[in-house]
Amino acid sequence: MASSSITNAAHRLRVDAPQTEPQAKSSAVSVKKKELKGSDFSISWTCKTELIDYRAGGEDIYVHFFVGTLQYQKSENDEPKNAGCIKAYKINLHTFDCEDFYEHLDAMSRDLKLVALLIKKLQGDEDDPNNEIDNNPYGQAIIERMGRTDVRGYDLVNEAGEADEIIGGDVLYIDHIEVKEEFRGFNLGLFLLDRADNTLNGPMSLCLLIPYPLQHLERHGEAWKQAEFEADREKIIKHYKRLGFKKIQYGPKTFLGRWNGYVNPSLKSVCPELFA
Repeated sequence: MASSSITNAAHRLRVDAPQTEPQAKSSAVSVKKKELKGSDFSISWTCKTELIDYRAGGEDIYVHFFVGTLQYQKSENDEPKNAGCIKAYKINLHTFDCEDFYEHLDAMSRDLKLVALLIKKLQGDEDDPNNEIDNNPYGQAIIERMGRTDVRGYDLVNEAGEADEIIGGDVLYIDHIEVKEEFRGFNLGLFLLDRADNTLNGPMSLCLLIPYPLQHLERHGEAWKQAEFEADREKIIKHYKRLGFKKIQYGPKTFLGRWNGYVNPSLKSVCPELFA
């Protein structure tokens, strides 16, 4: 795999079919899986600066937004094909004024508001009664089912590590991971997640995500199937735990976090087929 810089970089890997193939739903799907053997994939990164502070003549960059495009190219003569993507925000906590970072993140997006609340809690700040978690597309439905619209009064259950340790660097928040259907079953989601953390995040820093099955985002207005949702979410949690991610539970909100200051499972040890 080639080395890369942050912007317009590419990670290349070799993907061979797993030794034990999952049961195919149809012969057409099985053929597609077999065609992936020996294929090349790459991730191309783009970066956008989201928040800069020019006060006092400085130029502190608070937040970067990254998009990684997963591309499939069977041979050098073929056109690359979009196989998936990952989107992430890098929150440069070391540049933030600790008194105003919540307001900045709150103004940027609803998901970053959730992350800001968690960061404040990990830093030991008391809950702000005005900091409600509202209208978050990744978690509002869960919160509503539990009869609460915020996390005030909840305790923090942190399995990711000592709070003062894991929050001492920056935070990379994984906003979205998606692998196209025809390329699923080869752990490419784990590849995207691991490469994002190792390429974009700072040293001694935390990587966060909210485990949420994407298929349930399309069910707004429908009757929720609680058991089905929980089962699908647990599959995601179990999958990402293979890379060393652990639960951080803040009231009804479930995060997964991995601090890169610890020794975590390597992608190669978890998914050796990616390096065959």
